[in-house]
Amino acid sequence: MIYSEQFYYGSGSTSGTVVLFTVPASFVYVIRCVSISWAGTGASSIVLGMNTGGGGLLVANFSAGPADHQWEGRQVMNSGQSLRASTAVAGTTIWVSGYALST
Repeated sequence: MIYSEQFYYGSGSTSGTVVLFTVPASFVYVIRCVSISWAGTGASSIVLGMNTGGGGLLVANFSAGPADHQWEGRQVMNSGQSLRASTAVAGTTIWVSGYALST
C-alpha cells in the first residue's frame, strides 16, 4: 500500500538556501503537494529546487501578505537528492507531502 507522508513542515530560510530534506537510501519520494503560507504584510518570494543548482520545483511570488500558494503534481526524487528552499523574508511556512516508496 502507498501512504501519504509529510516530508517537511517548517519555516523557510531568511538567509540564503537551506535543505528541507534529503531522500534517504533505499527510497524514492514522489512529491504530490507543496503548500506555502506567507504571514507577512509586504512582498515576498520563495524558490523550491532540487539539489545544488538543480531544477526548480516552484517559485511563489507574493505581492502582499498574508497569502497562500499551493502546488500539486508529481515530482520524483531519488535517494540522495535534496529539496532546498530560498527566501529573503521571514514569515514563510512550508508543507511538503507525498509518497515514500522503498526500492
